[in-house]
Amino acid sequence: MCCLNYENDTYEKNNEVLPDVGEQVKTSDGVGVVIGVNTLMCRVKVKFKSEKDNLDEIKVFESDEIKVI
Repeated sequence: MCCLNYENDTYEKNNEVLPDVGEQVKTSDGVGVVIGVNTLMCRVKVKFKSEKDNLDEIKVFESDEIKVI
């Protein structure tokens, strides 16, 4: 049971710094929309709209590599 308490504390702490799905974020690759969050690994999956070929690009960033707009 103590493992679950530790995990819960970790999830709560990480959720404080991670954006919500649907939020716009600024990255080194430009502005995109969060489409997924890995709370345990502190990673964020971001979708970018491509204007030249009309295809979306998806990249994963560490939480310290993004900024919520």
